[in-house]
Amino acid sequence: MKNIYKYSFAVLSLLFVTFFSANAQVNTIYYMKTIPVRHELNPAYQPLSNIYIDLPVLPSVQIGFGNNSLTFGDVVYPKKIDGKIQTITFLHPEGNVADFYNSLKKNTKVHSEFQMDLLSFGFRVKKHYFTLGIQTKADISAHIPKDLFKLVLYGTPDSTGVNKYNLGNYAMKATAYSEVGLGYSYEVNEHLTVGGKLKYLMGHANASTKINKLNLNASRDSWDADIDGTINASIPYSTYRLDEENRLDNVKVEFPDKVADYFNLFSKPQGNGVAIDAGATYKILDNHLTFSLSVLDVGFIRWKRNVVNIPVKGSFTFEGLDIKVEDGEVDWDEDYFQDMLDSIHYETTFNKYNTWLSAKVMAGVEYAILDQKITFGLLSKSTIDNGSIFEEITTSVNFLPINWFNTTFSYSWINGRFSNLGLGIGGRLGPWSMYIAGDYIPLRYTSEAVPYKTQYVNIKMGLMLTFGNPKNPKKDSDHDGVINRKDKCPDTSLGYLVDKRGCPIDEDGDGVADNVDKCPGTPKGVAVDSVGCPIDSDNDGIADYLDKCPDTPVGVAVDSVGCPIDSDNDGVADYLDKCPNTPAGIAIDSIGCPIDSDKDGVPDYLDKCPDTPIGMEVDSDGCPDSDGDGVADHLDKCPRTPAAARGFVDEYGCPKDTDLDGVPDFLDECPTVKGTKENKGCPEIKASEKQVFQKALQGIQFESGKDVIKPVSFDILNQIVKIMKENSHYYLTINGHTDNVGSPASNQVLSENRANAVKNYLIKGGVEPVRLTAQGFGDAQPVVENTTAANKAKNRRVEFVVKFEE
Repeated sequence: MKNIYKYSFAVLSLLFVTFFSANAQVNTIYYMKTIPVRHELNPAYQPLSNIYIDLPVLPSVQIGFGNNSLTFGDVVYPKKIDGKIQTITFLHPEGNVADFYNSLKKNTKVHSEFQMDLLSFGFRVKKHYFTLGIQTKADISAHIPKDLFKLVLYGTPDSTGVNKYNLGNYAMKATAYSEVGLGYSYEVNEHLTVGGKLKYLMGHANASTKINKLNLNASRDSWDADIDGTINASIPYSTYRLDEENRLDNVKVEFPDKVADYFNLFSKPQGNGVAIDAGATYKILDNHLTFSLSVLDVGFIRWKRNVVNIPVKGSFTFEGLDIKVEDGEVDWDEDYFQDMLDSIHYETTFNKYNTWLSAKVMAGVEYAILDQKITFGLLSKSTIDNGSIFEEITTSVNFLPINWFNTTFSYSWINGRFSNLGLGIGGRLGPWSMYIAGDYIPLRYTSEAVPYKTQYVNIKMGLMLTFGNPKNPKKDSDHDGVINRKDKCPDTSLGYLVDKRGCPIDEDGDGVADNVDKCPGTPKGVAVDSVGCPIDSDNDGIADYLDKCPDTPVGVAVDSVGCPIDSDNDGVADYLDKCPNTPAGIAIDSIGCPIDSDKDGVPDYLDKCPDTPIGMEVDSDGCPDSDGDGVADHLDKCPRTPAAARGFVDEYGCPKDTDLDGVPDFLDECPTVKGTKENKGCPEIKASEKQVFQKALQGIQFESGKDVIKPVSFDILNQIVKIMKENSHYYLTINGHTDNVGSPASNQVLSENRANAVKNYLIKGGVEPVRLTAQGFGDAQPVVENTTAANKAKNRRVEFVVKFEE
């Protein structure tokens, strides 16, 4: 019977072989100042030594391998079985396949890398540093989608339907190449350093895949695959043989017999390419805090020799094999797989193609203490590969106790698993500089000494010659960049810009170096302060040699020659002038104010009564006003106006009587309507009208608890309408009141609504709204105690208050 097995031995073997991968680039050396080749991580970094040489006989080497999903402990681990501790794999019947599968990322990157420096050297020219490096590298990586593990581990668990797998993210790349890199960095100023590197790439060999689509629909009876992609290869010393259908039939590789022939890989590489690195560092807080950024390996290789392209496009179905075993012999259809592959259409080509390097972005921040002897670093590295970004975050503490020894401890927060520690050691013995560093040194092991919590392994080491190392810091005692034996000014203050003899550059000859001189063009002979600016004794902003008033008090505004400003030009400076806006030509006193001979508060040049006796109140013209009514005595026809009439007099100082009713306005409660003295200037209300308003107090009735006027009240309201129409100067205020039944809040609202109901009735009767005002007081103003029903009826009332206006 046909059957598809749950596990594929070949695929499972591939997963175990490629289980560990990594990016071999060692982050730990990023902040190790004694390692000259750390400029490989940021081309802005300048080595401490003036010259370094990495000889081919003792080249620097860098290796690494690992993956971004699993540790060895996810695959092999100890477990107690039948009372005994056994080391098992996750595929063991007692193992946990689910834990293994859940540990996987969506895209598992398997990566191994090797780098060897064939030749590397660099040298300094003042603020410039030049480097040249020749390196050979090998880079093997695979991107395995999680669905592939699912297929291998779980097979086709759905017995009734179809299991779908998307394997389109699968990618494989193996590349061997060499690069020649020319680097340059420049110290722009004490804060900023920039650098870059241009690299020529020589490709030696490559095999890579480009998968556009790879889908698998699998059931218990058959697997249906749909694939679209290309396999590219550039293999040296190879020849390709095609069959009659133009398909690749055979690859023959003939390696040279002579070692010298292998140098053809450099003179005639399989492909060529270019790449660039760029970086910068910026220091602040007196160089205690440094920010850095670099972009590395932005480039590609174009493969053009011994190239073969195998496009794979089509679909096939695998329905299992019929296998028979008789008398110890196995019988099966040997052409089955060939027939299945024949359903995939491809035609071999020999076209040139490109592969991109894995670009990296590194961003760091470093803080230094104890005169740069200890620093703390934080580094982010993002690797861009096959359209995905892989991130690493590394912290480190770096020690440089003496200038020939450097050590660093680091930890990766994303991949460390709290079981690995980075370590770097660098030192110098005479001209020899040595170092070794790794990011993932295992701290946890099984009883068989297996680092079971480690995802990555990488290491970089080297031995090189260095010259011009800062062996003796006292060689330049004043740190001005000129060594003592050439320094003609050996005690220059720190930070001064000096000439080639070590003396401060001071173009204006004031004794202050140009780079700290805040006033670089000071005339010769002028006394200056510590920052090179002319002395300003009174701190008024005008240097003493230009100041016509050198003793101006602190904070006083001065003019262009250093004298206090006198805005009104009266001879008294503004800071002393009590009257700073005196008109021109006016006689003033010692504090800058116009003279006032009679001391009445009106200056002479405005005073129409300049001889007013002292102490007498005067008006704005300086003239007295005995009765204080605002009209000067010499104009006042009513000089004895009562104090109560002030503000109610005409231009002659006499009390006004606007309505000419014989009652002056200050006594008239109705100043615009003629009235009688007996009624305080207001018109007398007719007795009949008073009777109507009095009757309305209790005569206006409402529905209980409502603001609806009962019809019984219409007659008296109509009488009020008639009164208002006959007396156009009457203005009526309607006050609503309630008893204490109900809450104060509800009574307040009811009283307001009833007053407004009366107002609206009067308006409908023809009374102008502007003559009516309605307000409510709730139960706050009873006329009698709310102790009986009769009293409460008296308190439920509407009052009318008449006012008079013309």
